[in-house]
Amino acid sequence: MFIRQIAILAMVGCSFSGLARAQDVRDDFTGSTLDPANWFQCDRPENHFDIETVPGQGFRAAVATVAPRNDVAAQTFLNSHQACLNGPPPFTPEADDERAELWEADDLALRLGTEVRYEFAMLIDPGISDRSPRFVSGQWKQGGRSPFLAQRFDGHAFTVTIQQDNRSADAALRPECRIVAAADSVSPKVPGSSFSHSDQPHGSTGITCDSDVKVTTYGPLPSPFGRWVTMGFHLKDVGTDRALIEISADGKPIAKVTGRIGYTDASGSAMQYFKFGPYRDRETGVNFAKLARFRRMTDDPK
Repeated sequence: MFIRQIAILAMVGCSFSGLARAQDVRDDFTGSTLDPANWFQCDRPENHFDIETVPGQGFRAAVATVAPRNDVAAQTFLNSHQACLNGPPPFTPEADDERAELWEADDLALRLGTEVRYEFAMLIDPGISDRSPRFVSGQWKQGGRSPFLAQRFDGHAFTVTIQQDNRSADAALRPECRIVAAADSVSPKVPGSSFSHSDQPHGSTGITCDSDVKVTTYGPLPSPFGRWVTMGFHLKDVGTDRALIEISADGKPIAKVTGRIGYTDASGSAMQYFKFGPYRDRETGVNFAKLARFRRMTDDPK
């Protein structure tokens, strides 16, 4: 596995508008509430968060639960804490999304391209509908664009995707290109395949868009639906043409992606940060995602 014993280092104040010194982080969720030094809890009317002792496992977990929204107002999402009730006013949720997310605390945001390793245990609600067009839990963001790295559970299938600027001929209409880095054994999507973000949810247009990137596959992702899986991610030089992302699951290598990963024109792109918890289109049911044994280790000399 990527990460063993690491300690929480002293906090250095910053915000997304600044550059923080890289810090190692460990969270076993031993308290009764989430630690604000590690997480910004995005409170919204459709979500709630708990911490539980996992029966028979000997560890504790954060539980993020999302329910259907009751409002009908269409708003413009600003991709900031304004989408959260406990963020700066005015509360401005997007029109069609439902979410129960934990964001890495602002003081923990990293310089884009920082070499960093993440390891965490997760369990995803087995009740996710096989008709669900979008369910994301575990994503890495660069500015205001779609995540450059994301765990997706669309249609009850587990994939990991990366994204880059679309440099194909149709880039004006479809500015973001999504590439499948890894998939489980039931996913209809093949590692190495690509499609435009605008072709969501299924990417079934048959039009590829990836460039300057190589996907190497070692094995399928395990199913996290109703069972604990330990995921590992190694990120290096994101936002450049020499980026590296390595993915492991339960201590086994799953995939490696090299080349052009991330965006060259993203607003606020000097920073990268992690989010975990359900992020989905509007649905009728209640879903959850659980996070445990969270580790982050950096090797930033700055």
